[in-house]
Amino acid sequence: MFRRISLILIFILFLFNGRAKAVEITDLDLVIKEANVFVSFRFNLDQVRLNEIKEGISKEFIFYIDLFRYWDVWPDEFITGKKIIRTITADPVKREFIATSFDGTTLIQKRFKSLESMIQWTCQFSNLPLVNMKPLPASRYFVKVTVESRLTKIPSLISELFFFLPVRDFKISKNSAVFRWPAVIQEKRNE
Repeated sequence: MFRRISLILIFILFLFNGRAKAVEITDLDLVIKEANVFVSFRFNLDQVRLNEIKEGISKEFIFYIDLFRYWDVWPDEFITGKKIIRTITADPVKREFIATSFDGTTLIQKRFKSLESMIQWTCQFSNLPLVNMKPLPASRYFVKVTVESRLTKIPSLISELFFFLPVRDFKISKNSAVFRWPAVIQEKRNE
C-alpha cells in the first residue's frame, strides 16, 4: 500500500514539476495595406531544442505561410503560399553562430555574436509580404502558418524501407482569424 501511494506521489511530482515551455507559434498578426497582405509571427522553441542547439546540433526549420479561402462546408481552398527554410548552426567551442535563410530565390547567410540573437532572427518574422489580394474574388480568407523541423538527413532508401521511422522532429501550425476581402463588404454589412 505504501509503495503504491509513493509511486502515485512521484508521478504527480513529475507531472506538475514546473511548466515546460512547448514549441509554439505566437503573435500571429495580419496587416492588409493597399490590397497587400503582410504576415507577422513568432516561433518559440522549447528548452530541449534550445539545449541541442547550444550543444552544436544544427537545426533546419521550414516555415510555410499559406493563404486559404475559407469555405463553410467544403474543405478550405489553397490560394498561394511561401516556403522559407532557415538553418541554424552553433559551434560552442569557436563561439560561432551562423544562420541561413532561403525563400526559393534569395539565400541569406548571417553570423551572430550570441545564440539568443541568432534564435531571435531565425524565429521572428515581421511584415512578411504574402500576396496581393486585388485579383482574388470577394470571399473570406485566412492565413495558415506551419513550422516543421526535419530530423537529421535520412537517406531516401532507408526512409522508404523503414517507413515507420519518423522523418520530422515536430510539425505545428496555427491559423489566423478569418477576414473578408474586399473589406468594403464587411463595412457595408455592419452599417
